[in-house]
Amino acid sequence: MNFGVSHEFKWFNDVKPTTLRFDIVNVFDTIYGIRDGSGIGVFAPQFGPRRGFFFGISQKL
Repeated sequence: MNFGVSHEFKWFNDVKPTTLRFDIVNVFDTIYGIRDGSGIGVFAPQFGPRRGFFFGISQKL
């Protein structure tokens, strides 16, 4: 499960808004497999990412 929240700030009337964003990937830090390692040219299993926290700022032009 992932979680994300964003908010758009309007500072002044003549300035375009700025968006702040915060995301959490894999909220419960569960282990899950993307592939099991069987197949042609694939010899190792691959798992999804651990919990990650991401911040972002964007400005409209």
